[in-house]
Amino acid sequence: MLSRPTLQEVAEYRRAVDDALGPLLRAPRDDVRHLVTLGLHHEQQHHELILTDIKHALFQNPSLSAYFPTTGGEHAAELPSLEMDFVRFEGGTIEIGHNPERGEFSFDNEGPRHRVLLADFELATRPLCNADVIAFIDAGGYRDPLLWLSEGWS
Repeated sequence: MLSRPTLQEVAEYRRAVDDALGPLLRAPRDDVRHLVTLGLHHEQQHHELILTDIKHALFQNPSLSAYFPTTGGEHAAELPSLEMDFVRFEGGTIEIGHNPERGEFSFDNEGPRHRVLLADFELATRPLCNADVIAFIDAGGYRDPLLWLSEGWS
């Protein structure tokens, strides 16, 4: 359950990748530039998955290892809370999706560009924490039909 490649194995793999991609990155041809960019973005997705895998392995570890030391008490609820405000955004008809005219990288599922109607909305000035969810539950948020679309409420 806790088996992973050694640091030496990871470094050897990284050197092999660098050696193979070095010539392409130093003098990329137009016909491979898009493929190299796609590969780099894909690799970034792997980094996210590796981090998730590390955190999962530590969670399952009977030695109670931690990804990083806590900065406060034992529980998130003991950490000092930051006031949450909301920033209002005006809706309207907007365009979403990749704009090929900008010439930037995109994955194939980011297009085609199209118009959507977006209602006015608000975003919190900070992410939710467990204490926010507990406060929502304690305040009866799951029992209030005004907070749910009809499909969610039923």
